[in-house]
Amino acid sequence: LSSISGASTHRRYPVLRIHESGHDLVRDPLFNKGTAFKMSERDRLGIRGLLPPKVLSLEAQLDRELASIRKLNDPLMKNLAMQDL
Repeated sequence: LSSISGASTHRRYPVLRIHESGHDLVRDPLFNKGTAFKMSERDRLGIRGLLPPKVLSLEAQLDRELASIRKLNDPLMKNLAMQDL
């Protein structure tokens, strides 16, 4: 976590100040929110164009993944899909 310079609270989620940007940020699973980055965040962090253009909240991403896991019939496949989260 050496890239964190400080944390503050914004609404109900903590705000982390990071020094990563661009490809480094997208490759870091600790900080990469996938399509949940707002367009303003993408511009500020230099990741516009590195992610799909659609913005989708973390909650919506989770709902989509859980729906696809629930459709699986094989318990082993469900377990593997849960491990990928």
